[in-house]
Amino acid sequence: MRQQSMTARRLLTWLVLSTVLACLALVLLGDPVPHVRSVAQRPLPSTERVARPLATASVAAVPVRVPVVPLVPWHGPVEHLFFHPLVLQPELAFRRDLLGQGFADYFVTASEFRGILDGLWTNGWTLVDVHRALTGRVRVPAGRKPLVLSEDDANYYAYFTGRGLADRLALDPAGEVRAQVGAELSDQDLVPMVDAAVRRHPLLSADGAKGILALTGYQGLLGEHAVATDPGARARVRALADRLRATGWTFASHTYG
Repeated sequence: MRQQSMTARRLLTWLVLSTVLACLALVLLGDPVPHVRSVAQRPLPSTERVARPLATASVAAVPVRVPVVPLVPWHGPVEHLFFHPLVLQPELAFRRDLLGQGFADYFVTASEFRGILDGLWTNGWTLVDVHRALTGRVRVPAGRKPLVLSEDDANYYAYFTGRGLADRLALDPAGEVRAQVGAELSDQDLVPMVDAAVRRHPLLSADGAKGILALTGYQGLLGEHAVATDPGARARVRALADRLRATGWTFASHTYG
């Protein structure tokens, strides 16, 4: 009972912090120094990307169709996995410096994450919404287990530049969420990879749930670093956030710093 009480308190704390509006308000206050020191380097091309023209905020929304999956109530524990934005080029991220050690300690590669997704599917896990977990209303396909997935620091900070990670999230001309790498769009990042996995395996998601994107209050939102001063950046973030929410993603506050 004590362990269950602690779990409930943690989930309640997470829900209290879960608000994009807090992040949007905080980012207007300024940009303090990030918790990992920035290393100025020229961006290098990714080896795993798909060339597509970038979309603007005026792209028409694509209707979201959630497959109808028979679900049954779940009364046991709900597990949680969190990640950071994915490393696309390990040779750039895992250099022998302080930042490279941080990437090695706390980040995984796109290839590793693809294997994790395959393992989650094979071993019977299904993504569920954190709010359902908090209120005891979790439902999963019969014979499968619930999992909450989250991504911390989905801001795509300036120190990512030149270290083999994506620059930001963006909408492609069809209105789908992709990762921007230089001037091109890629499918090799957490959000597009989860979206693709759920399309392949509808039982991997219950009630259309995907995961939580946890944002801090500095260096912009979702890779748009000028949301405090650029109306175009704010419009792009708004369109991107609308699409993410419509496709099963939830936003949360990862605190200011």
